[in-house]
Amino acid sequence: MTGSLKRNDQPISAMHFGTVFFAMAIFDGPLGEEVGWRGFLLPQLLRKMGPIAASIVVGSVWWLWHVPLYLADGRISTTGEWIHFLIETLALSMIFTWFFLRSGSSTLMAIILHTTFNYAIYLLLISIWQRVGNSMIPHYTHNAIVLICGAVAAISLARRSRQTPAPSVL
Repeated sequence: MTGSLKRNDQPISAMHFGTVFFAMAIFDGPLGEEVGWRGFLLPQLLRKMGPIAASIVVGSVWWLWHVPLYLADGRISTTGEWIHFLIETLALSMIFTWFFLRSGSSTLMAIILHTTFNYAIYLLLISIWQRVGNSMIPHYTHNAIVLICGAVAAISLARRSRQTPAPSVL
């Protein structure tokens, strides 16, 4: 097998990847969601609480937003999967808050980050999962990376909140 990604034994073009990325930003949620989560809700919460607490609230609301969507398409079915998704969403919320604050409260940064995360899942589905069959290694690796990055972001947010007050956001 060569190093290039293939679908139906045909190489996938860079144009395809770019098109999918921008389509995901517009139609798969990040553009609409991040305007609400990081563009509106997070700045409001940061006026009243620290970045970790605000991340937990945003992550919980973000998770609840997806519950009916995932129930409707049967994407998640067991209690363990729901708990896993909640933990992953809270970890991502910490990561996104860290980037949001480091970027000067940029909602665009949150949209790009959310799209990139969704896009990484897409790449895993079309490339790595096809290569390893039923192996759960890519799934566990993905989970470990998200949790480690979420923990690092939370530690950094905790240090930051002790050092400086939350930025004033419109």
